[in-house]
Amino acid sequence: MKATVIVSTEYYLNQPKVFVNVGRYYMGDPTYYTLRKRPPVEYWNTATSSDSDRYFNVREVEVSEEQVIAMIDRHILISNLRGQLIDQKTWYPIRTYKIKRGKAWEEYCKNYQEYEADYLRVMNHNTPILSNIITLEQEQRNTIKDL
Repeated sequence: MKATVIVSTEYYLNQPKVFVNVGRYYMGDPTYYTLRKRPPVEYWNTATSSDSDRYFNVREVEVSEEQVIAMIDRHILISNLRGQLIDQKTWYPIRTYKIKRGKAWEEYCKNYQEYEADYLRVMNHNTPILSNIITLEQEQRNTIKDL
């Protein structure tokens, strides 16, 4: 089975984005192919990566059916894990007090404690999931890079 490995040539301090096209499906780092609405493979031969005016390295490789199934399974697992993440509220308690006593101060302290409790709840839920996502993405990246 033929696949096309696409690697972005980024600024030297950035890690290049690695993704693969098998048939009409893309897998790997979704940064470029989702922003560009999953173009045909030929597009990457002349496309430039973001604001760097650098091109993509495109190469065709032969992959086994087992490799493709493993990449698809990992891709689906990463997507499912991302769906389990809870969004962190972006609000932060507004400072409504002038001095650190009185009703305004008590209200601020109560709001801040609620904010901290919510933050800890979300982080305790998201941290193991994010750790799994990072591990799976690294495995996917290494698999695609080694094709």
